Amino acid sequence: MLLLILGAAGLAVASLRQFDARAASGPCGTSHDAMDAEEGQFLSLLQQWRDQNLPNSSLLQPSGPLNAAAAWFAEYQVSKGGGGGHYDNYGRNWAQRAVDCGYHSYYANGSGEGVYAVGSSRPLDIGPAAAVAGITYPDSGATMTVEVSGAIPPVKCVGVAVKRNEAGTVVAWVAVLAQYPSSQACPAASTGGGGTVTVTPGTTTPSPTATPTQTPSPTPSPTPITYHAFAPLVSADEPR
Repeated sequence: MLLLILGAAGLAVASLRQFDARAASGPCGTSHDAMDAEEGQFLSLLQQWRDQNLPNSSLLQPSGPLNAAAAWFAEYQVSKGGGGGHYDNYGRNWAQRAVDCGYHSYYANGSGEGVYAVGSSRPLDIGPAAAVAGITYPDSGATMTVEVSGAIPPVKCVGVAVKRNEAGTVVAWVAVLAQYPSSQACPAASTGGGGTVTVTPGTTTPSPTATPTQTPSPTPSPTPITYHAFAPLVSADEPR
């Protein structure tokens, strides 16, 4: 699921409505916020996929707040049986979770989330390679890209996570990607509120819409999504 693309592109300065994430705040933090070896392999494979399939792929840099947001939502997905979707029971989407975990509230507007959550009556074997294949479905936030331009921050910050239940019958992989200034390092600490950055004004954002979810089945299949794209003078809100 992709929310929007931030950029000015010669437009008059306009106010960008940030998510009211603090009004809809919820928890952040798990025992597995830090990226482990399996998640690191997944990120490497996701980078390879993006480099091979996307026209403007940039080097993804792990971000502490995004990793915490991904870890929390992977755990949430498993607790719900792997049903998919992008909203939690606090009414938050991935951008709001990212802000609650410490990502900058402006740049959380230019973000996307890919979810590959599967539930089965049998133990599942979904490792990094299978997860990349599952999470790169059309219009997944894991496939978000932007035009190469000095006025548009690149998609460079990322958080990835996997969670399994004890029986191994529910598995959730989550990837959260976000734009951030090319001259600045991605936020590293999930301390809340995001870092101090230079913000390039953008355009008014569309409001996110509810996302349909999928009934879990023994056969892994991608989470249905609603795609949100936003660029100067162009916007789309297309349910898939």
